[in-house]
Amino acid sequence: MASNTSDFFTFSKTAGTAKNLQKPTDGGDNNLWGGYINVDLDTIVGAVNATSDLIADANQNELVDFTATGSAVNHVGITNAATGNGPTIEAKGDDSNVDLNVKPKGTGAILLKDGDGNELVKTSRTASAVNEITVANAATGNGPTLSATGDDTNIDLNIAGKGTGEIEIASNIAFSNDTDAKIKLPSAGGIFESDGSTEILTESSGSVSLRNVNNVYQTTFLERTSGGLDVEGTQETSISSETFVNKKGGSTLYIEVFFQVQVGRKSGGAGDTGLRYADFRLYQNSSAVSQDATSGFGTEIARRIAGRQSDNSTTPQPSYVPVSIVAKCTTNGSANQNNLFSITCTGSGSITRTELFCSSTFPIIFKFTEIA
Repeated sequence: MASNTSDFFTFSKTAGTAKNLQKPTDGGDNNLWGGYINVDLDTIVGAVNATSDLIADANQNELVDFTATGSAVNHVGITNAATGNGPTIEAKGDDSNVDLNVKPKGTGAILLKDGDGNELVKTSRTASAVNEITVANAATGNGPTLSATGDDTNIDLNIAGKGTGEIEIASNIAFSNDTDAKIKLPSAGGIFESDGSTEILTESSGSVSLRNVNNVYQTTFLERTSGGLDVEGTQETSISSETFVNKKGGSTLYIEVFFQVQVGRKSGGAGDTGLRYADFRLYQNSSAVSQDATSGFGTEIARRIAGRQSDNSTTPQPSYVPVSIVAKCTTNGSANQNNLFSITCTGSGSITRTELFCSSTFPIIFKFTEIA
């Protein structure tokens, strides 16, 4: 291009360092200037500072600055758009796959705003962070994925509300085929209905209760793993008792008790050919105070007999018998009242020996289901 010593436009960001831009002297290819500079100088509101790699505004303040990378092959592309479409900022270059990096300064955040200037998304910085969130889109028939990714082998994905705010899920929750999928409740935590006050599932000291689902108000499992004993003779003996706290007074209560016993001959007993058995009874006591055989155990609500045929031997013979007792009753008193339930055992004779197993392997399990 031919040069011209007469200045076309003089610009500078800093006083005393002006640069002269000269216009071409002839036509032809030299008129390419017209494709880049509007000859109406009043419309030129910015200037390019050739010494500092930046674009300045009309007041010579920085708008955009550039940092060169040696042997760079990738860059940012900006594409304008016709009516009804938005312009595009994208990563371009020689590589087949190019990331687009957006980085704030210091502890600054990245803010995405709507058309009214309100915040849509805001990031927060963690020093020396190694884990992050990855968002993946999906093809037809599949849902996009929000994942925890990073350097650690196992990474939680945390979602938190602000203050007393809650996390609201508008759709059903479906677990994948991962057999290790779990819902973990914190101590004294629970799952509530939409009103926030009616519990559906609650955890307390390792005991989980199911409430108010399909007319089931509460299902409680109580497990005893110690305190096994031997019962001999015809004396009725209490072998276990548990207290259930009803949530509604006078409601229907289903009780299931599971345990395992050994019914056999006590050591040194004389031979016989009779049927040896143990008589188990389930009592409900309205006072919710432990009772003994003298003062009574309360009202009998169920009975179960378990036994074995004798082998006419003086050697104790084991007979492991699983026992289950099921009963239906009405809870005592008003809401939140104690209900005591006791299991007793009576042997068939002085030679009968009944051993009740009570351990982590063979626990005594009480299951209470209260119907609203």
